Amino acid sequence: VPIAVMDHDQSALSRTFVEQIRAGEDLDLVADVDSLEEIEQLLIRGTIKAGVIARPAFGEDLLDQRGLRLQVIIDGTEPESGTFAMERVANRTETFATGVLGTLGSPAALLRPIEVSVRALYNPGLEPRVDLVPGLISMVLGLPALSVALALAHEREHGTLEQVLVTPISRAELLLGKMIPYVAIGLVNVVFIPILAIAAFGIPFRGSFGLFFLASIVFLFAMLSMGTLIGVFMRTQPAALALSFLLIFFPGFFLTGIFFPIPS
Repeated sequence: VPIAVMDHDQSALSRTFVEQIRAGEDLDLVADVDSLEEIEQLLIRGTIKAGVIARPAFGEDLLDQRGLRLQVIIDGTEPESGTFAMERVANRTETFATGVLGTLGSPAALLRPIEVSVRALYNPGLEPRVDLVPGLISMVLGLPALSVALALAHEREHGTLEQVLVTPISRAELLLGKMIPYVAIGLVNVVFIPILAIAAFGIPFRGSFGLFFLASIVFLFAMLSMGTLIGVFMRTQPAALALSFLLIFFPGFFLTGIFFPIPS
């Protein structure tokens, strides 16, 4: 998981702690930053999934056995990765503190609790529905592709496709004619489903709806092109249905990020 670190202490102990976070292959330290604004910009751009902030007097608190205070800011749009990073940082903080006190001959039991405060951008409560519903929207928008595949396979199965092909219309016009109604249906869903998600499930919408709408048009054409390709080559509806599930819906379970982090 890519992370960034902001070291407010800049002591020998805090720098050693940052190096311990860098060790291993589960956390990838991609940036050392100087301000909270930098962490937020990296999170918004998707460069990192978590930011770790070592507070001032980090080293003094440890040496005086006053405990350790860290803040971890995670990307609430993909809470699996952020929670993974938070747990690893907490474990390494405990290991680091125990090791330092052991070197000094102080019992680790005397150390006050390690405090790791967590702040999640976009989804402060890390509620599953805020992560689940947007992923389901993209899967619902893939349903018109299934309809296109079944419609073309149905015409081919019953011999009507050959009758249409002998008419004066071109093949491009035929394919666009098959796709445009489903694009229109999909665009209605693009408007209606987010409204339903906001009204019924309380999902926050952050960003430009216009950009979301334009990206959805591109997404719909891509999905419908896959459905068209399946419908052209499959001669029966059951075969088209099976291939649509394999090529459209099963990858959607993984590429939406609702069950597994997308980088995985």
